[in-house]
Amino acid sequence: MSVRDVNGDGIPDILLPSEADVQIALGNGNGTFQILQTNFGVGPGWGQILLQNLHGQSPKAGVPDMVSPDSTGGIAVLINTTK
Repeated sequence: MSVRDVNGDGIPDILLPSEADVQIALGNGNGTFQILQTNFGVGPGWGQILLQNLHGQSPKAGVPDMVSPDSTGGIAVLINTTK
């Protein structure tokens, strides 16, 4: 599990790994969260979720990309296109 603002609104969100997916719970700013209905596939054997600026967006944008290593020696990269 990782906690970080992933949609650029300044409120911490939670990334919840399960099976071969990552589910995102967006923070409401009052200690509660709204779970998105969309799961993001990261492949078999997901590992730790890493959040990093990978495609050159401004660090001030506050919208990190997601990387998840898997047990096959590969990685899944999910580019964050939130505006």
